Amino acid sequence: MTTRDVFLCHSSEDKVSVVRPLHAALTAAGISCWLDEAEVHWGDSIVEKINEGLRDSQFVVVVLSETFLAKPWPRRELSSALSIESSTGGVRVLPLLVGSPEGRQAIFDQLPLLRDKLHMTWEGGPARLTAALRRRLGGATSRMSSGTSVEPAPSRQSYCQRCGHLAGTRSECTGGWSHHAFEAGTGREFCTRCGAKPGRRSECTGGWSHHAFKAGIGGEFCRRCGAQPGEPSECTGGWSHHAFEAGK
Repeated sequence: MTTRDVFLCHSSEDKVSVVRPLHAALTAAGISCWLDEAEVHWGDSIVEKINEGLRDSQFVVVVLSETFLAKPWPRRELSSALSIESSTGGVRVLPLLVGSPEGRQAIFDQLPLLRDKLHMTWEGGPARLTAALRRRLGGATSRMSSGTSVEPAPSRQSYCQRCGHLAGTRSECTGGWSHHAFEAGTGREFCTRCGAKPGRRSECTGGWSHHAFKAGIGGEFCRRCGAQPGEPSECTGGWSHHAFEAGK
C-alpha cells in the first residue's frame, strides 16, 4: 500500500496558482503528497483512486476558495475527510484559505464547521505552509513507498567550515582535503548566504567555496521569503537572495 503524508484537496481553478507551487515545495521538503494529476491515470477509476488517496493520507490540506465552494466534487472530498476526522478523533483536515478577507468570510459562512479550526492563508508562496506542515508532521520520515525520505536531522558531527562537508565525506574545497578546516558541529549550523546546512547540497552561486557557516539558535529565517535554513527558497533570485535573521 502506498501511503502519503498529505492529500491535496482543491478546485481545478486553484491548481496553477496555488496547488502546483505548494506540491512542488512540499515534495522538495520530503513531504509526500497525493495530487490528482499525478495519481489518476488514463483508464483509472477516479472514485476509486480518490478514495484510496483519502484513506491512505495522514492529512488532507483543503485549499478553500470561492471557486471551491461552487464545486461539488472537492466539497465531497472535504466532507469525507471531516467524517474520517470525526470518527477517529484525530486531526485530519488542514484548512488553507485563498482569496480576499470577504471571500474567506464567505467560506466560513458556507462551511461553519471549519470555524473551529486554526487555519492558514495563502500569501503568494508556500514557504510558511511547508514549515508549518513539517512541524505538524513532527519531522517524521516521509512514508512514500518508493523509499524516498526526508533528509536526516542536521548532523552534530564535525564539518568543514569552508565547504560544509562532514568528516569522512568527499571534499568540495577548491584545493581538496588539504583546504578543509574542521570544527565540531552543534546540529544547528547553516550557511548565512544560501541557507544550506552542513552535509547538504550547496545552493551558493559559486558552490561550496562560497559558503559562510555560522552556528544557529534554531529559529533563524529569511526576512525576505520566510524560509528557514534548509527549507526550499521562495526568494525571487533563489537562495542567493536570502537575508537571514535570528528567530524568537
